[in-house]
Amino acid sequence: MSIQAYVFRPAASIASGPMRLELAMDLSGMERFEPVLDLKVLVACDRYQDAQEACALLEGIARQNAAEGRLLYRWWNFEVLAIPGLRKLAAREADEANLIMIAAQDGPELPEPVIDWISQWLAISVYTLRALIALIDLAATKSGGSPGLLSQLRKVADLGQMDFFAQGTEAK
Repeated sequence: MSIQAYVFRPAASIASGPMRLELAMDLSGMERFEPVLDLKVLVACDRYQDAQEACALLEGIARQNAAEGRLLYRWWNFEVLAIPGLRKLAAREADEANLIMIAAQDGPELPEPVIDWISQWLAISVYTLRALIALIDLAATKSGGSPGLLSQLRKVADLGQMDFFAQGTEAK
């Protein structure tokens, strides 16, 4: 697997609200991060369709938010989290994020590299106000809506002292 598996989705231009949605890919030319105004989001996803759903949700948040500032996001796919060096980088980014979204197909549990990534960022995390959002794709499920993945993510939120929000499975 090559570094090119590290995927970023271009941000859409949001003209209907004061909050701007920006892809945080090249930080060199970007204005300095303002913790009071800006919101950092990290998205981890299983498939491209999951990433699309997460980005659509972020665009909706940006449009509806009346606050000034930017919603900065990066996304990582699960395959890339299997690479130890990139997993470590993604763990640091998760630690710095205000909001972490995990978008996946419903199933019994997360893949082992994703669990390792979560363990890394929980281990380095200093308590801060943060939320975890689970976006579970029920259409792709083979398990008939088992609560395994959702309950696993609830435990992650509890361990990290994060607010937890979910879409899918029993969260509907």
